[in-house]
Amino acid sequence: MSIDLFVLMLLSTSMFGLTPFEAIFQGNNSFTYFVLMMAYLYMKYMGFSFRSGILKHLTPLLLTVVGILLSFIPAYVFYGQHLYHSLVVYRRVICFLLFPLLLSIRPTMKECRTAFYAYAILYTVFSFLGTYVYKRWIPVPAGMEYILNTDLLRALPGLHFVVIALVFSLQQYRETFRRKYLILSIFLFAVIFMASNRTLILAAFSVVVVAVLFNLPARTRVIAEMVMVVFVAALVVVGWNTISALFQETAAQLQDEDYNRVKAFNYFTSLKNGPLSLFLGNGFISGNVSSYMEDLRNEGIYNSDLGLIGLWHQFGLLFPLSVLYYELRGCSKYHSFHVRAMSVSMLMCSLTLAYYFNLGSIAWLCFFYYFAESDDAYFEARKERKVEIAKQQVRRYRSLSR
Repeated sequence: MSIDLFVLMLLSTSMFGLTPFEAIFQGNNSFTYFVLMMAYLYMKYMGFSFRSGILKHLTPLLLTVVGILLSFIPAYVFYGQHLYHSLVVYRRVICFLLFPLLLSIRPTMKECRTAFYAYAILYTVFSFLGTYVYKRWIPVPAGMEYILNTDLLRALPGLHFVVIALVFSLQQYRETFRRKYLILSIFLFAVIFMASNRTLILAAFSVVVVAVLFNLPARTRVIAEMVMVVFVAALVVVGWNTISALFQETAAQLQDEDYNRVKAFNYFTSLKNGPLSLFLGNGFISGNVSSYMEDLRNEGIYNSDLGLIGLWHQFGLLFPLSVLYYELRGCSKYHSFHVRAMSVSMLMCSLTLAYYFNLGSIAWLCFFYYFAESDDAYFEARKERKVEIAKQQVRRYRSLSR
């Protein structure tokens, strides 16, 4: 199962779009390969049948799909995009079937950890090779050749999966105190830091903070906490020049009205299509129907640049609000550490990277939903809370009836 999850991650993050794989895969056809891989896993493990008992956990999927499908309405009203056009351009919705697939297969935590660790190692190897040895391995967008000379480590798509690997390594360190997991955590954090993605550096830092603040038996884990605090402090001291430069760059960009994300925020919040777009969005528009999305791209405005705000502009309120609800619920003290840490890290990405309609982000969200909905500790605690509330109500009723 670990190999299957590993391949799914590679396909979802366009890893096979790198230059060495072009001859084999004939370009980057990740969507097709991803869907075929899911179909294979359905046949391999389930014969296209879902495990009984998963229906009660499918509410996140229902809210997601309904929210996306409702945006068919403004796509037709504003741009004349008929149903058959929408079915074609919205085809990525089928990739959300990864979530019920995971719920049915129920890969173990060990299998998930192995898959994410393997992905993080391969990601690191390819990034180093593409940065320092074979610089033409990683395609560079036109006009962005400066990336070749400035980044410590050129980031490939899928760095968010390395953050999840960091979550698992910190979890194992918390549980075992074994040195190899501390070393692995330091290594993974260093990879994320070297990639110079401000959002994911903040997400990784938040994961470490959660690991320090929410150690379960804190009094007996002071050593583990102090080691992580020293680690973060040392990283800040060593990398202060880089951190300072990132802060200065962010401040300058936010004050620049021509900066892509500033332009996108101003445009998305203008609600040019009126109240309907507020609730149902503006739709995902085919280039065969209208040049709307291409015109925005020509102005440097991308939905994916503003995370949940871009998601709201395109698909309306239901989809991003449901995602936000489950991420906030994942911060509950009743959830296991890995769910809480993932929730916090995804919240840190909510205004930039968390646009859940590209393939890598869909897989990211499905994995999160799986970990949250398969967290038995949370549901047992919730059941106990309901029983306790019922007992309190009975006691209150008896005291009033006397």
